[in-house]
Amino acid sequence: MTTQRGFSYTPFRDLTTGTLSGYYCASTTALLHQRAVAEDAVAMSVEDMHELALSDIETLRHVVATLGEALSRGARCLVSLPVHYETLASPRWRNAYVGLGMSTPRRMRQLVSAELNDLPEGVTQGRVLDMVSMLKPFVAAVIVRVPLRIRGFAPYTGVGIQALSADLEALGGATAEEAFEAVYRFSTGAEKAQLSTHLHNVRTTELALIAAAAGVRYADGESASNREDAPRQLRRYSPEEFLALVQPGA
Repeated sequence: MTTQRGFSYTPFRDLTTGTLSGYYCASTTALLHQRAVAEDAVAMSVEDMHELALSDIETLRHVVATLGEALSRGARCLVSLPVHYETLASPRWRNAYVGLGMSTPRRMRQLVSAELNDLPEGVTQGRVLDMVSMLKPFVAAVIVRVPLRIRGFAPYTGVGIQALSADLEALGGATAEEAFEAVYRFSTGAEKAQLSTHLHNVRTTELALIAAAAGVRYADGESASNREDAPRQLRRYSPEEFLALVQPGA
């Protein structure tokens, strides 16, 4: 039975320049899985892995089609999308995903970034490099999603990735001081590794200010009201406009 998947585009902002830098496209399947990961409530079955792999492939296909439509209208936008470790670890799904990626028109490849999700704890630098090498031929950049309270940055240095991303859902009921400490350690650790940073689920004004103060480069709000069915032309937001975006009900 084929799962009917919806796709949403969440705008992310460059906190240093005030620009809407691009969109994060994810399927409903991926968003539900990411929330479960953040809440440490994941028990992956073979069926779950199968579903995520299909989601990854369909998301890439959807993004390519959407970018094609945007370019035909003269609009240019950047899109980041998730791809899961198990998709690339399985020969069957890897061949399907990479094959689809390599068929992407060259003019679109410079507009797409891949975010590697679900890398196992203790992953080696060599294994990360393998994954990045699979994606590099058909994307402009590779990002790796890691736990916010990441213990070591060594596996992600010198492997060709541009940034690390993390999910603020993992903070749970942390105080503002605890949140700042966790985000600051993440940001400074990535900076020492010469990597940029992206935070997902910056849902409140307080968290947006914490992210900016801690030196995070990119942030998105991920509130339901902040998601769109298709990406729009990139634009500049004032700090006040961005804070309004991430507030509940905005």
